Amino acid sequence: MSGVSDVNKKIARHIASKFGGSPKVTRYWSDDQAISVDLLAAAGSPCSGVMSYGTIGLSDHPVRINDDGDEVCVELLGACADAVKNFPNALTTAAFYTIRNQWHCVHGGVLQNALDMYKLSVTMKHFLFTSPFLWEGFNGVDFGDKKVHWLLAVPISDAEHAYLRDHGLDALERAFEDRQIDIFDINRDSVF
Repeated sequence: MSGVSDVNKKIARHIASKFGGSPKVTRYWSDDQAISVDLLAAAGSPCSGVMSYGTIGLSDHPVRINDDGDEVCVELLGACADAVKNFPNALTTAAFYTIRNQWHCVHGGVLQNALDMYKLSVTMKHFLFTSPFLWEGFNGVDFGDKKVHWLLAVPISDAEHAYLRDHGLDALERAFEDRQIDIFDINRDSVF
């Protein structure tokens, strides 16, 4: 991780300690090579057959969270079946979109077509950003230079996105719990 700030090295170590295993960090570049983020990947986390991912560097670009100009430093997490090869591209594209467009990547936010652009799934099209409930220790960590909050990117369908708009995040998450969805299965059936 040459050329990486000390605080981002701390972030990488924190993610690695929570994921476990033998993580690997890879740098991803935007299509025009103008911006990059690092992505930590860990096999078998949080369970066998699953890859977990965490961005490193998105938090260098604070996200504005309201009209008063308040900002928060965010990093993204994701997990899916280890057979899905382009999931890291979708997650880093979400980071690039947030940086480049100053997108409000917040709890309950949806990045439309994040999965669809990579043709990752027939059923799941978008990323819903929510609390990283799969692991402990991602509720906001102060690294001295910045406090980082993590969001989990959960693949959702068009119908689930519509339900979210109409009924809110709590109702959608309850529906997910009631149906006991497998969020690691990028080709799961839509709840609605």
